[in-house]
Amino acid sequence: MCFPRFYCKRLIAFAASIMMPASLLALPSTADFSHIGGIADSANYTINNANESTLNLTADRQVVHFSGGGFNLSASEVFNASYTGSNVSQAPSVLIKDVSENPSAIFGKMNGNMQVFLINQNGVLFGNGSSVDLPGLVVSSLDLSASDFEAGNFNFIHNGLSSGITIEGLTSVNDVSFISDTVTIDGEVNVTNGGFHAVAGENVVVTYDSNNLIQFDITEAIDANDPDGVIHVTANGQIIAQDVNLRARVLDPYSLAINNQGLIRATGLDTSSTPGVIRLIGQGGTVLSKGEIDAGDGEIEIMAGTINLASQLIAGTSNFTIGFGTNFGLLDVFEINKLQTQSLNINGLGQVNMVLGLANIEVNGLNEGTAGLEGVGVSADNWTENAVTFSNVHHFTLTGEVSNSVNVTADGQLFTQFNGVDVGHIISGGNDDIFTVDGDIVFLDGGHGDDVLNGVFNPISNLNSGTSDNVLSWGNIEAVFPAIIQPEPPEFKMPVNINVPGSVSTGLNDNSSSSFGLVSTDQSLKLPCAYRDKDEAKDDDDCAETDLEVLASSLIHFDFDSSAITLASQDRLNRVASFILQEDRFDRVVLSGHADNVGTIAYNLVLSARRTTSTADYLKGQGIAPSVFETHAFGESLPAKSNVTDAGRAYNRRVHVELE
Repeated sequence: MCFPRFYCKRLIAFAASIMMPASLLALPSTADFSHIGGIADSANYTINNANESTLNLTADRQVVHFSGGGFNLSASEVFNASYTGSNVSQAPSVLIKDVSENPSAIFGKMNGNMQVFLINQNGVLFGNGSSVDLPGLVVSSLDLSASDFEAGNFNFIHNGLSSGITIEGLTSVNDVSFISDTVTIDGEVNVTNGGFHAVAGENVVVTYDSNNLIQFDITEAIDANDPDGVIHVTANGQIIAQDVNLRARVLDPYSLAINNQGLIRATGLDTSSTPGVIRLIGQGGTVLSKGEIDAGDGEIEIMAGTINLASQLIAGTSNFTIGFGTNFGLLDVFEINKLQTQSLNINGLGQVNMVLGLANIEVNGLNEGTAGLEGVGVSADNWTENAVTFSNVHHFTLTGEVSNSVNVTADGQLFTQFNGVDVGHIISGGNDDIFTVDGDIVFLDGGHGDDVLNGVFNPISNLNSGTSDNVLSWGNIEAVFPAIIQPEPPEFKMPVNINVPGSVSTGLNDNSSSSFGLVSTDQSLKLPCAYRDKDEAKDDDDCAETDLEVLASSLIHFDFDSSAITLASQDRLNRVASFILQEDRFDRVVLSGHADNVGTIAYNLVLSARRTTSTADYLKGQGIAPSVFETHAFGESLPAKSNVTDAGRAYNRRVHVELE
């Protein structure tokens, strides 16, 4: 179904022109020519021979019409635009308007020494094999009035008659520009010494800067929702030019403004080392790229309300810049199959902006920070290099390609409000991700992995969800560790009569405090009596009691990948519980959980937390008050023995129980 109905008729008429054989086309007729604007007697049109014609002008900015058969060229035909006047500061130009009420079809050659503006509101087709050798060519199915053109005001207006522009193939020496309500590139376009521009909108203003470089301003958006895209580079389409500029402005935020399924390549200037630039600007709508975008060592700029990149993108040593969002912005980089650039700058332009597919996010300001993405950076591991910078982004869904380590620094905030709702979300990629939050964030979702949340202030947990002072809420988080506010450390003095075993600087040994996971509030080294070497001093009162020496500091061990209390450990914990209840001298039971190094860091951190929980639960079942427990989880970070051997790994699967 087509909507509106007049648009269907235009599509059918234009489709008929596309199917017209090039051999049936003919040179524009002299009988159809008329000089309707400019200086009298300054333009004439002649047929040179059966395959060649010439438009001769002696004055700049003349306006000519072709009616009847219109303006068409078959594959063997040549049209020349020849200027023989003088006193022009820039390249002279002519406006050619096809008023035949039929589309123009160009399969042949357009040559000359002047810039040509070709207008046909019923559509224009450039067929495979067409070529252009002009100082510049501007083709439009929007209208441009004669009076505006003569005055140097290039205001292109959509008046309801436009049928779009299709390019099935084109070779040009210099700049070519196409302005319409729809532009389709369905063949190879090669511009050897200039840029390629495709612009779609309701109204478009063209200007030239001091260097005679063309500029575009889309002053009014077009109300279109073509499923193939307002500007469409098909799977057969290729655009190769020094610079490539695709721009569309649409009213509907769900409209596909630019759709690249083919190849877009910028070669840069051939007379210098200046690389090319590729710009895809889909203002108000969506940019989709499933093809290839290759700027060599040049720049890529993509801007739209929604951007979906599932293609190859190459910007080499230059910058890759993305701006996205209107009211709500979405950038999806999940499916990029090849990316090569040294840096990527992502700027949210909407009120709420979401990015999908980044890794290892660090939020170090208000909705700004860095992230990792494969193919961005110069190191061997781009996922952790964090060569992506972002600003004004409020919602992240992380990649599942790697396990993520997310950090919200003390200065970091992920927060905005939209329609009275707080927004500032990070969603796990589904692996074992670690979140460390010193700043503020609205919501964390751990997904389906064994995710860990560190650094929260005053947490209140309920199963795998909860809330805190700096994380408004979270869900699907396996382990939560409150922020530790370190006191100012006192001056450390080594006890005179105690020898500290091992050397911190050379690693851990089986008798070091780290091997047991001891945490001392005054930051002094404290070894339990039962684990001191024979030649160490034991002159404190506690060491004189045998039960205290044996039970005040205990290690229990676990089976592989398990937090269940073994029978041997049950016996030990029964003795510890009885001792606590009988002595009534202990205020605190400190549990420090550990794991071997099999599995991910995040998983082992969660596993060690589960082991402290199961140990505490068992002791509670023996009558120990819940209020006395203090738990710490260290994962695989503090091995007591080497993890190289099975025996060493078995020893490291442990919980240290310390009575204080």
